[in-house]
Amino acid sequence: MISTPGIGSGLDVNSIVSQLIELESRPVVRLETRKALNDVKISSFGQISSALSELQSSLSSLKNEASLIQYRASSSDTEVFTVSASSEAAVDSYTIEVVDLADSHRLNSVLFTSEDEVVGEGTLSLTSGSNSISLTIDSSNNTVAGIRDAINAVNSSLGISASIVNVDGGTRLILSADNSGSANAIEINVTGDSVGSDTDTDGLSQLVYNESTSKNMTELQIADDGLVRIDGFDVTATSNTITDAITGVTITLLANGTADLSVFKDYSQINSNMGKLVSAYNNVSKTLSGLSSTSLSGESFLVALERDLRDVFATRNLSIGSGIESVFDIGLSFDKEGVLSFDSEKLADALDDSPTQVVNLFADSSNGFAVVMDNLIDTYLGANGLIKSRTDGLNSRNEDLNDQIAVLNRRIANQEASLLQEFSALDGLVAQISSTGNFLNSQLDQLLGSLQPK
Repeated sequence: MISTPGIGSGLDVNSIVSQLIELESRPVVRLETRKALNDVKISSFGQISSALSELQSSLSSLKNEASLIQYRASSSDTEVFTVSASSEAAVDSYTIEVVDLADSHRLNSVLFTSEDEVVGEGTLSLTSGSNSISLTIDSSNNTVAGIRDAINAVNSSLGISASIVNVDGGTRLILSADNSGSANAIEINVTGDSVGSDTDTDGLSQLVYNESTSKNMTELQIADDGLVRIDGFDVTATSNTITDAITGVTITLLANGTADLSVFKDYSQINSNMGKLVSAYNNVSKTLSGLSSTSLSGESFLVALERDLRDVFATRNLSIGSGIESVFDIGLSFDKEGVLSFDSEKLADALDDSPTQVVNLFADSSNGFAVVMDNLIDTYLGANGLIKSRTDGLNSRNEDLNDQIAVLNRRIANQEASLLQEFSALDGLVAQISSTGNFLNSQLDQLLGSLQPK
């Protein structure tokens, strides 16, 4: 590279070479422009993918029967009971009187001097409901605290929790059944008591509690079943959570008293899901419209996609019945601008009159709207989908363009070096000629000067 061009010739060699290289670089600029346009198209297909993903996401709940028709239950007094409902519930109302809550069995031991006092040794057998476990009590766990820890270590299998209460005068061991109801009453037996008999009030037998033998522990709370009256009919409850009295309804008892229970259809979730569908579809339509007039102008792909989506909306399923053949029959509609909307009241009427048909319209495994639309979107977004095929093609073209640009840039770099070398040589030659000319002019001037008369 000449740092001070044109020393001999006066020509701006760097400027001349730069202009020549700029002309040679025009094919590279054209290739880079094509590559940039491809990048814009790739980004545009990314926008379409994002919009379609949002639409597909909105369909997931509409393919699920449980999310289409939901039931809610309410209590007129949540201090008496709370309630929930599943899809198996039926619309109805009831008067619930909580007569008695179910209670868990609780036992209290005799007074010990401290939690470190030795109780005794032997085998301690505990039962609650259908659960029964025998514990070996020996020198490693024969204190009040040791027995507490031994019981709690098997709590998950036994259903009995042990605790210690330090009171005036000493310590007491408290045993509590985890589950309420008379069927889960605690029974405690001892065998092989190291002190006295297995039922007396010495040693480990101090903890015996058995209806037919000895009750050496005291009841703090009776194992009691709950009693509820539903519309005047008695229901015995072993737990304060009742799941089998009213189909599909779970009642949690909290206090004695009377309150009304109502089961009703709740359309808030499906309205929300339909709103998401409408918003997502309109976003897809807006995205396609914007791209068709800018980066993807003239792309038949956009026309085909919009046509495919509209065809799913227009598909009629005559097998559903009850006057419901398409999503337009349950509240969806397009305005003259192609904007989608839905009428929540029309949807509610359809769900009230023909709930099964509405479910089938959306969620039928072969012809349901949400299922068909979801499958269609998969053909565009899938691993071998149409969008990936288009973007793969554009990326492949860009790789080819990058290769061409690299080849041209290498050739241009070589040509630039060659031009600089040639102009540098020319500049040197001009400098020599100029120097020779100056010498000849000088000699000629001298000669002419000598010929002048003195």
